[in-house]
Amino acid sequence: MTRMRAIIRLIKGEGPVTDIAGLIERTEDRLPVFNGRGGLELIDNFRIGCRGMILAPDCVDYAVRAWEAFHAGNEAAAEVEYAKMPAGGGFRHAGHRELDLLRQAAVRRPHRHPDP
Repeated sequence: MTRMRAIIRLIKGEGPVTDIAGLIERTEDRLPVFNGRGGLELIDNFRIGCRGMILAPDCVDYAVRAWEAFHAGNEAAAEVEYAKMPAGGGFRHAGHRELDLLRQAAVRRPHRHPDP
């Protein structure tokens, strides 16, 4: 890609960490790879070599603290910061399969009507 178009400076993925790991491997470190997905699998993205994440504004402060802790060698602190991130972004960016599973679970859940 970079040989065909020198203007390409980075890749921003929107996929599970397993797919992004393959992408990083295929780029052979010629391009920085970022991921998104609302911060899902944040620490695992750091572990596989993502150069960063592109996230919603409400997640950034937590992600920065997690990134700093991870790169300081403190994965436990990184996980703690990641756990504090707002969960809404993950559902907004979840793939269709994940959303379909959530819908199916909601349909199977028995509905309770309040007592009169």
